[in-house]
Parts: sequence; C-alpha cells; structure tokens
Amino acid sequence: MQKKTTSDFIEELELIEEDLYSHINKDRLVLYAVYILEENNIEPTFEKIVVTAFKLFPKRFSLLGFPKYPDARWIYYSLWHCVYATKKWLTGTTTSGYHITAKGNQIALETLGAFSGKVYASKKVAKKQRRKEIYFLGLVEKSNVFKKFLSENLDAITEMEIRIMLRTRMDTPKNLLANNLKKYVEYAQLADEPKILEFLQYLQNSDRWTKLFG
Repeated sequence: MQKKTTSDFIEELELIEEDLYSHINKDRLVLYAVYILEENNIEPTFEKIVVTAFKLFPKRFSLLGFPKYPDARWIYYSLWHCVYATKKWLTGTTTSGYHITAKGNQIALETLGAFSGKVYASKKVAKKQRRKEIYFLGLVEKSNVFKKFLSENLDAITEMEIRIMLRTRMDTPKNLLANNLKKYVEYAQLADEPKILEFLQYLQNSDRWTKLFG
C-alpha cells in the first residue's frame, strides 16, 4: 500500500463547521493548524499552514470575493501574532517554518475543546490590540458612512462623510486620503475585523470612490 504524502494528508482534511469556530479568534485557528501538522509529523512551513488553515476553516481564511481561494495575508498576520513576545505560542519565521511551544500547545488543546463547546475561546482572549488601532477602528464603526454601508445604503454615502471618517478636510490632497485609508486597512487586518476590512476595501475598489484616492 502506497504511503500517504503530505499533500494527501492535507487534501483529505475535513472542514470544521463554521458555527463551531465562529467565536474563536483567527490567531487560535492558525495555531491549531500548526498543531495538527506537527501532531501528524508534518513540518509546518508557511505554505502548508496556509493550505491547512484554509481547508479546516474556509469561511475565515478565504480571499475576499474569491471564496475558493485562501487569503494568505490573514494567516501571515496571525502567525506573526503567535510568535510575538506577548504570546510566544510559536517560534519560527516564514522562511524557516514554525514550531509550537509548550504554551502554544496548551492553547491549541483549549481551542480543540472550544470546537465542542467545552471551552469558550472568545475573540478577545487571543488578541491584544494596540490602543491606536482600537481608537481609529472605533471611529470607523461610529461613522455615518460605515452605518450606511452596513445598511446597504451605498448611494447615500457622501464624500464629506468619507473625509470626516478619515480625519481629513475637503482640501486634503488625494495622496493623504489614500494613505489614511491604507492605514485603516492595516489596522482592520491586524485587529481581525473582517466587516470593517470589507467596508474599507469597498471604498478602495469602488468605481465611484477610486477617484477620491488617486
């Protein structure tokens, strides 16, 4: 009988139902993907982690607008969070590959329990946002333009509302507007706020508003 390859193993992974992990932070889900690989004696390289996380949790790691493909950026950010000194759940880099620490192993086991409802792993547990990110994303959430986006009242959005949200004036140059929007996108990515990110990317890519940013 032919021995299974790494590709065979990953290909045969079954997705986990979204309602079992919707309450769990992305960092923990990526950590769990590393855990699964190591438990099966597979070296957790960046590429393998990306595919494994997407296979297990497709709703959380799909590319915006292309649900059949993984968005490696989300996974890269989570790996960075997991390695960072405030967590130390993983060691390694995208070049060298990753390895789970003793602390990370415990978190992965907690996450495994959370899938069955035995342990509640809230989004706030595994995420330490910087004050700057929280502040600016809070401005977005409170803005009129974001509220109109959520209610799908896109035609009612005005340039003034966008400029107010981005903390700029009517005479602010386009390049500064674009730079502020780019920073907001980065904050939304790092803070794991997919709805805010979807909104900001709408502004970036909308035919109606692209002229405002360059």
